[in-house]
Amino acid sequence: MLIAKLLGWEEGSITEYRECYEQFGGNFSTHPDAVQTQNDMLNLGTRYFIRTNGRGDKQGGICVWDGNMLANDYDSDRLTQSLALPVAKDELILPISRSSHIILPFKSKIISSKHSSNIVNSTFSINAKRRICVAKDIGKLSVKTRQSRKREYKKFIESGGKVHRVEDFTTSELVEIYSTLFFKRRSKKMKNKSELINFLECLKPHIFGCILFIYDSPVAFQLIMKAESLEIISYDYINIGLDTSYSKLSLGTLITWLNLNDASRECQRKEKEMRFSFGRPTAEYKNRWCTLEFVGRIITL
Repeated sequence: MLIAKLLGWEEGSITEYRECYEQFGGNFSTHPDAVQTQNDMLNLGTRYFIRTNGRGDKQGGICVWDGNMLANDYDSDRLTQSLALPVAKDELILPISRSSHIILPFKSKIISSKHSSNIVNSTFSINAKRRICVAKDIGKLSVKTRQSRKREYKKFIESGGKVHRVEDFTTSELVEIYSTLFFKRRSKKMKNKSELINFLECLKPHIFGCILFIYDSPVAFQLIMKAESLEIISYDYINIGLDTSYSKLSLGTLITWLNLNDASRECQRKEKEMRFSFGRPTAEYKNRWCTLEFVGRIITL
C-alpha cells in the first residue's frame, strides 16, 4: 500500500471507482456492479484505489481484492471458484485514462492490449504468450459466410425455430433454461444454480443475447455478460448450452452469428466500440470468429 501511495494511488470509494468506469470504460470483469456483487457474495475484502493528476482530475481507478490482487485477475480464481460465477478472468480492461501514463502498483497477467501505451510497467512480450480471442468485424466476413448463415437461419425457422430475447424471461427462468441445456450438452449438472440466480438477479441488465427455441422448447443459449461505458460496449461470451439432438441445425454457429449481429447493431446505433470476447484460445471453432490479441503482464517491485 505504501508503494501504491508513492505512485500516486489513494484509497477511494465505490462511487469514485464508478465515476472512473463511466468516464474511461472497461469490461464486465472490472465493472463496479460485477466486482461489488462478487464481494457481497464472497466477502473478498474489496478496496478501491483512485489516481488523480496534480489538479485533482481523475486518471483512473482500480479494484483490489484480498489486500493486493486486482479484482478478477488471472490468479483471483482461487477466491471465487467455489461459486463458479459467470465472470471472465481472461482480460482486464481497467477504467484508466488512455491519455495518461501511469505505473500500476499491483500485479496482473491479463492486462488488455488497450493499455499497451498508458500503463508504463506493462509488457506484452514476456507473458507466456497469453492471448484472448476477440470477435472480428462481422461486416468484413466473406459473402460466402453470410450466405451460409442465412441458409442456416432459414432452415432453423422452417424447422419450427423461434428467436427470443433474454429480456423476455425472469432470472430464474434464464438459469433454468441454461442449466437444462448445459446438461444436454455435457451430461453434467450445474452445482451452483441458486448462487447463479442470486448473482444474475443483481446484474440482470448485463445479460445479453438471444435464446433459440424449437416450437416451445429451448435448444440453444449463450450466456453473455455485457458492460457499457462512455465509448465502449464489451461482451463476454461465458459458455453455451445446447440441445445436441438438433445437431443438423448448426445451433452453435447460428446463435453465435445472431448474437454477434445484435451486438454489432447495438454498437453502431450508439456509436460505440464493440469488444466481443470469446475468452482464451481453447477451441478451434473460435478461429472462425475471432482474431487473437496478446494480453500483458504488469511488472512490480
